Amino acid sequence: VWQSNTGGRGVSSAVLEDTGNLVLKNSSVSIWSTFENPTDTILSSQNFTTDNVLQSGLYSLALLGSGNLTLRWNDSIVYWNWGSNEFANTNLTSPSLGLQPIGILSIFDVRLSGAVIIAYSSDYAEGNDVFRFLKLDSDGNLRIYSSARNSVTSTVRWAAVGDQCQVFGYCGNMGICTYNDSSPICGCPSQNFDPIDPRDSRKGCKRKVGLENCPGNATMLQLDNANFLTYPPELASQVFFVGVSACRLNCLVGGSCVASTSFSDGTGLCYLKERGFVSGYHSAALPSTSFLKVCGPVLPNPSLSPSSPGAPPTLDTAKKKWMWPIIAVGAFFIILLSCSCFFKRRKLRMKGKTKATQKNTTTSTKYSKANNHKKDKKMSHELHLFSFESIAAATNNFAATNKLGEGGFGPVYKGKLLDGQEIAIKRLSRSSGQGLVEFKNEILLIAKLQHTNLVRLLGSCIHEEEKVLVYEYMPNKSLDFFLFDPSKKGLLKWRDRFNIIEGIAQGLLYLHKYSRLTVIHRDLKASNILLDEKMNPKISDFGMARIFGLNESEANTNRVVGTYGYMSPEYAMKGIVSMKTDVFSFGVLLLEIVSGKKNNRCYHSEHPLNLIGYAWELWKEGKSFELTDPTLEDSCTRSEILRCIHVGLLCVQDLAMDRPSMLDVVSMLANESLQLHAPKQPAFFIETGAPEAETVEKLENCSINKLSISVMEAR
Repeated sequence: VWQSNTGGRGVSSAVLEDTGNLVLKNSSVSIWSTFENPTDTILSSQNFTTDNVLQSGLYSLALLGSGNLTLRWNDSIVYWNWGSNEFANTNLTSPSLGLQPIGILSIFDVRLSGAVIIAYSSDYAEGNDVFRFLKLDSDGNLRIYSSARNSVTSTVRWAAVGDQCQVFGYCGNMGICTYNDSSPICGCPSQNFDPIDPRDSRKGCKRKVGLENCPGNATMLQLDNANFLTYPPELASQVFFVGVSACRLNCLVGGSCVASTSFSDGTGLCYLKERGFVSGYHSAALPSTSFLKVCGPVLPNPSLSPSSPGAPPTLDTAKKKWMWPIIAVGAFFIILLSCSCFFKRRKLRMKGKTKATQKNTTTSTKYSKANNHKKDKKMSHELHLFSFESIAAATNNFAATNKLGEGGFGPVYKGKLLDGQEIAIKRLSRSSGQGLVEFKNEILLIAKLQHTNLVRLLGSCIHEEEKVLVYEYMPNKSLDFFLFDPSKKGLLKWRDRFNIIEGIAQGLLYLHKYSRLTVIHRDLKASNILLDEKMNPKISDFGMARIFGLNESEANTNRVVGTYGYMSPEYAMKGIVSMKTDVFSFGVLLLEIVSGKKNNRCYHSEHPLNLIGYAWELWKEGKSFELTDPTLEDSCTRSEILRCIHVGLLCVQDLAMDRPSMLDVVSMLANESLQLHAPKQPAFFIETGAPEAETVEKLENCSINKLSISVMEAR
């Protein structure tokens, strides 16, 4: 809806031009036009300048004189800001924003040598009869749409804010945004609140009892994995560096504070929200705890899923009914187990069964084969300390027929325990360079890494000068065994490959964010991805891994280890290690999985480009799908293939700061509704066939349970 306010100006005609511009004229003179006075939409060939503003409810889009493009809520909160890096050293004269007909959103200025691209639509350069437009929607997101000519439907091809819950005010004041599958939904923080409009959950929530009704007696409602969005200008005055308890207490005693958020991502940040508008976001992946001031008592948090379309979330009373019976039964079994343990320990003490020899992990006592299994012991974290005789029996005395391969730290064997369990055994050679203390410390360290997408260490054996590691056995060997073999790659259908991609991403996210230690793998590649009987991926070979301290985000190392082709440029050339080092390697691996090609090969007839360079050239030409492995022709989903290539190119961008985090990657892969930004030029080397740098594993032909362990560098 619009109005021209041209009354009394002699408007005598209206003309709708082929471009979509509606022009009001006085004779032949243009008095007013929709292109010069946009509402919420920009058409292709329409220029948007610093004099224009797109408006949709409380949301607005503006182009600043600096060239920055901003999305604002209520003309105050800036929740999206594009361009600060592009124009840092440039004074623009008269910048303008335009959407090209082929689907490229760009900023132009006479001082720029060319257009600065903001985004490509996901269908850019496709189709000759496609109508595209840019719109600021009522949910506060800026999107590119495309539609076939004469069609009444349109499709989203790009969104400025990839995560809709990050749009300030999306769920109204005191509302909490979360996701139901791939769709954002809104709800109230707890039963201390009521929806403002039961028919529209986006209008926010209100306290049942106002804070003015309990002066001095307020308490704090705790919301785990929640964040109260804080953007400029609030960032200037509401950010502090304190722990979670202080973050809660400071808000509780602060007269103007109504809510706070404490981050557990190592930054120590605490946001204190003052009286006014509070916009919440809840997700299991958020490393933050939020607190909301309420009049007590604190009531339970409802589940954040709607009971009906458009309705606010309600508490699942069925769960509440079962709560007390479950607690009672659980308490009974805990008491029963405690009594059992007490009497068992008492009986053992009376019989003198406690043996000091259990502390001696280096005993060289000779065991008979009949008693080998009984004499294996358990270490901490469910690791077993195997006797050397049981290891020898499991491998048929390390028979050559059981040998799976040879690595820099020694041979790997397949074995079978007396209970029938198949295992992979790495026998460290005497020249491996590891001493007893380092070996034992590393075992305890690896034991702390427990995830379904990491290969599992079952135990170890220390006997005189022998040091052995025991892992779960992977019957389908490693990813490279299938991926790069023309006769076997057809066995990896697209669904298998996509599951492998998601599994690797989940494993890396655990290492980077959710494990007890922050671990950078540094040697992620196809040969280090093992596959179980169901083709589930397991990240292996932590021999080059680097541990980061709590507040450490990157480090320099004088020892660059890894495999060329998978190493990020800042690591290969400067020795800079960070989580983005693994993100780069993941991007390379993702492109290899989609294409079935190795990165360190030449794939261009005119230029010696590796796989990354080849993928980039295809992307620029709008031919990304041509990268797809031909064996996937009958099993692939085109949209998933293109999305994976897009994510892969985002991961291999030249600058580490431009690459997404693994949390972002997991979200991109799982949520097709998230619109992806256009990738910048990747880091790729012209030279092909580069040698490996200090790779500690070179098993014969391909890696089979290729498991390598060495001392991790810690700071």
